[in-house]
Amino acid sequence: MLTKREEALEAISKSIKHWEKDILKPLLKGNKIIKTAHLVLVWENNLVNIPFRSGDCPLCQNYLIDDSCRKCPYSIYYGNPCYFDDHGKEEAWFKFAMNPNTETAKAMIEKLKELKQFYS
Repeated sequence: MLTKREEALEAISKSIKHWEKDILKPLLKGNKIIKTAHLVLVWENNLVNIPFRSGDCPLCQNYLIDDSCRKCPYSIYYGNPCYFDDHGKEEAWFKFAMNPNTETAKAMIEKLKELKQFYS
């Protein structure tokens, strides 16, 4: 049985792998993103949805409870969820959603790597 810290570390590691494999890698290969209505992001070459929402994120799958992120390791470490802080400042996930590109994907991954370092 995993401790809470080990569970968090596992979910963080899976989230990093998800962002690197499913989002950053295709961007680095030159795939372009189209933003449609309601924050739906699709790959330009095949119009397949980009897996960047809470249902795609291992952290969210483990810690999103009743639409609350307060138990998520990201929220605990940074003091706010990955989309906005308490003052309405945009966070890494939201920045990617609004401007999906290599730079914002890398920024999200860096936040997750810092989080992983904390839990390691």
